[in-house]
Amino acid sequence: MKIATNPTQYWKFKLFEREAKREGLVDDSFKVEPLYTSESPKEFVYGVLAYVKDYIRVKSVGSLEKAKNQRTGNFGNFLKNMLSTSEEEE
Repeated sequence: MKIATNPTQYWKFKLFEREAKREGLVDDSFKVEPLYTSESPKEFVYGVLAYVKDYIRVKSVGSLEKAKNQRTGNFGNFLKNMLSTSEEEE
């Protein structure tokens, strides 16, 4: 599967792909491949923080199924606000 994405968002796709394979949710032959788009410095910072948030969320509960019900609270809201502010400035 090819997706248009910036490099740091692709890291998240790969995290979810690895976890889904580990949990048997997708076949081992399933593969996400990037069609890279550009990313601003703010998008890069957001992407890194979002990856860390999702990594911690998935690893702390042990599965994607449990992680989807896990709220990120204030940290998630901070990231959303950061991205929306970034888009308004451009």
